[in-house]
Amino acid sequence: FKRINDTYGHEVGDKAIKHVATLLQQKSRGSDHVARVGGEEFVLLLPDTDTAKALALAEQLQGSINAAGIENSGAASGLLSASIGVATMSASPEGSGHRLVDGAYQNLLVRKSR
Repeated sequence: FKRINDTYGHEVGDKAIKHVATLLQQKSRGSDHVARVGGEEFVLLLPDTDTAKALALAEQLQGSINAAGIENSGAASGLLSASIGVATMSASPEGSGHRLVDGAYQNLLVRKSR
């Protein structure tokens, strides 16, 4: 989003964030939770979803975001890209929401470095 803001201005950056949020909402199930947790970071909580299904959804979301354009006369299409980290956790006393978020963030950093 920094590149979009720097090149096309914050109005286009705001459109990009809203567009990504809309895509995430559209691709999620009714039981899922989508939230923006940082300037350009979102989290999806996917209850009752195993690792394989979470990874498949991540790939689908990444493809949808990467293929998306933003409606703006001065901006070229294909401006958006996404890096997605996935972490899963079983419902158990040892489970920790902090560990889950940290695991997803660490996996995100690995994806971003590619």
